Amino acid sequence: MGFRGGTATVYRWTAKRKEQPNSTPEPARRRAPSRRECARFLSQRATSLDERAGRHLRHLYEYAPKLEIASKLARCFAALIGGDVDDKGDDLETWIGDARDSELATFAAGIEKQRSPSPGAPARLKGRSIASK
Repeated sequence: MGFRGGTATVYRWTAKRKEQPNSTPEPARRRAPSRRECARFLSQRATSLDERAGRHLRHLYEYAPKLEIASKLARCFAALIGGDVDDKGDDLETWIGDARDSELATFAAGIEKQRSPSPGAPARLKGRSIASK
Protein backbone atom coordinates (compact mmCIF):
# COMPACT_ATOMS: atom_id res chain seq x y z
CA MET A 1 0.00 0.00 0.00
CA GLY A 2 2.17 2.82 -1.15
CA PHE A 3 1.47 6.03 -2.98
CA ARG A 4 -1.52 5.56 -5.29
CA GLY A 5 -1.25 8.83 -7.19
CA GLY A 6 0.11 9.14 -10.70
CA THR A 7 3.49 10.37 -11.84
CA ALA A 8 1.94 13.66 -12.99
CA THR A 9 1.05 14.43 -9.38
CA VAL A 10 4.63 13.84 -8.30
CA TYR A 11 5.97 16.04 -11.14
CA ARG A 12 3.62 18.89 -10.20
CA TRP A 13 4.60 18.65 -6.54
CA THR A 14 8.34 18.68 -7.30
CA ALA A 15 7.94 21.57 -9.76
CA LYS A 16 6.29 23.67 -7.04
CA ARG A 17 9.11 22.80 -4.64
CA LYS A 18 11.74 23.85 -7.20
CA GLU A 19 10.01 27.21 -7.73
CA GLN A 20 10.25 27.95 -4.00
CA PRO A 21 13.70 26.67 -2.98
CA ASN A 22 13.96 28.86 0.12
CA SER A 23 10.59 27.95 1.53
CA THR A 24 10.74 26.59 5.00
CA PRO A 25 8.96 23.34 5.73
CA GLU A 26 6.22 23.23 8.31
CA PRO A 27 7.63 22.80 11.79
CA ALA A 28 7.62 19.24 13.01
CA ARG A 29 4.91 18.52 15.50
CA ARG A 30 6.14 17.64 18.95
CA ARG A 31 4.61 14.83 20.87
CA ALA A 32 2.88 16.35 23.83
CA PRO A 33 4.15 14.97 27.13
CA SER A 34 1.82 12.91 29.25
CA ARG A 35 0.25 14.31 32.40
CA ARG A 36 2.73 12.33 34.45
CA GLU A 37 5.66 13.80 32.51
CA CYS A 38 4.24 17.32 32.94
CA ALA A 39 3.89 16.79 36.67
CA ARG A 40 7.49 15.59 36.86
CA PHE A 41 8.71 18.52 34.74
CA LEU A 42 6.85 21.03 36.89
CA SER A 43 8.12 19.63 40.17
CA GLN A 44 11.82 19.34 39.28
CA ARG A 45 14.43 22.05 39.46
CA ALA A 46 15.08 23.63 36.08
CA THR A 47 18.78 22.71 36.34
CA SER A 48 17.97 19.00 36.60
CA LEU A 49 15.84 18.86 33.42
CA ASP A 50 17.11 17.67 30.07
CA GLU A 51 17.00 19.97 27.03
CA ARG A 52 13.70 18.59 25.71
CA ALA A 53 11.92 19.07 29.02
CA GLY A 54 13.38 22.56 29.42
CA ARG A 55 12.16 23.57 25.95
CA HIS A 56 8.73 22.18 26.70
CA LEU A 57 8.49 24.06 29.99
CA ARG A 58 9.60 27.34 28.42
CA HIS A 59 6.88 26.85 25.80
CA LEU A 60 4.28 26.09 28.48
CA TYR A 61 5.28 29.05 30.63
CA GLU A 62 5.07 31.36 27.62
CA TYR A 63 1.46 30.38 26.95
CA ALA A 64 0.38 29.63 30.53
CA PRO A 65 2.27 31.83 33.03
CA LYS A 66 0.14 30.47 35.89
CA LEU A 67 1.86 27.12 35.43
CA GLU A 68 5.23 28.68 36.20
CA ILE A 69 3.85 29.98 39.49
CA ALA A 70 2.34 26.55 40.24
CA SER A 71 5.69 24.93 39.47
CA LYS A 72 7.53 27.22 41.88
CA LEU A 73 4.93 26.55 44.55
CA ALA A 74 5.19 22.78 44.01
CA ARG A 75 8.97 22.89 44.42
CA CYS A 76 8.61 25.04 47.53
CA PHE A 77 6.10 22.58 48.99
CA ALA A 78 8.48 19.69 48.26
CA ALA A 79 11.20 21.57 50.13
CA LEU A 80 8.85 22.04 53.09
CA ILE A 81 7.97 18.36 53.17
CA GLY A 82 11.58 17.31 52.63
CA GLY A 83 12.78 19.31 55.62
CA ASP A 84 14.82 21.84 53.65
CA VAL A 85 13.49 24.72 55.79
CA ASP A 86 13.90 25.53 59.47
CA ASP A 87 10.47 26.71 60.59
CA LYS A 88 7.91 24.58 58.76
CA GLY A 89 4.86 25.95 60.58
CA ASP A 90 5.28 29.58 59.55
CA ASP A 91 6.57 28.64 56.12
CA LEU A 92 3.60 26.35 55.51
CA GLU A 93 1.20 29.14 56.46
CA THR A 94 3.01 31.46 54.03
CA TRP A 95 2.90 28.75 51.35
CA ILE A 96 -0.85 28.22 51.84
CA GLY A 97 -1.40 31.97 51.54
CA ASP A 98 0.61 32.10 48.30
CA ALA A 99 -1.09 29.00 46.89
CA ARG A 100 -4.62 30.30 47.54
CA ASP A 101 -4.49 32.44 44.40
CA SER A 102 -2.82 29.86 42.17
CA GLU A 103 -3.57 26.68 40.28
CA LEU A 104 -2.88 24.83 43.55
CA ALA A 105 -5.69 26.57 45.45
CA THR A 106 -7.73 23.39 45.96
CA PHE A 107 -4.67 21.51 47.22
CA ALA A 108 -3.82 24.37 49.60
CA ALA A 109 -7.42 24.51 50.86
CA GLY A 110 -7.27 20.78 51.62
CA ILE A 111 -4.07 21.22 53.63
CA GLU A 112 -5.54 24.17 55.48
CA LYS A 113 -8.68 22.19 56.26
CA GLN A 114 -6.60 19.35 57.72
CA ARG A 115 -4.58 21.80 59.82
CA SER A 116 -7.64 23.68 61.16
CA PRO A 117 -10.24 21.32 62.62
CA SER A 118 -13.80 22.50 63.10
CA PRO A 119 -14.62 23.89 66.58
CA GLY A 120 -15.17 21.20 69.19
CA ALA A 121 -13.68 18.42 67.04
CA PRO A 122 -10.46 16.69 68.02
CA ALA A 123 -7.44 17.82 66.01
CA ARG A 124 -6.84 15.56 63.03
CA LEU A 125 -4.04 15.16 60.61
CA LYS A 126 -4.21 12.71 57.73
CA GLY A 127 -7.49 11.28 59.02
CA ARG A 128 -6.10 10.24 62.42
CA SER A 129 -7.14 11.85 65.66
CA ILE A 130 -4.33 13.25 67.77
CA ALA A 131 -6.40 12.38 70.88
CA SER A 132 -6.28 8.66 69.97
CA LYS A 133 -2.47 8.51 70.19
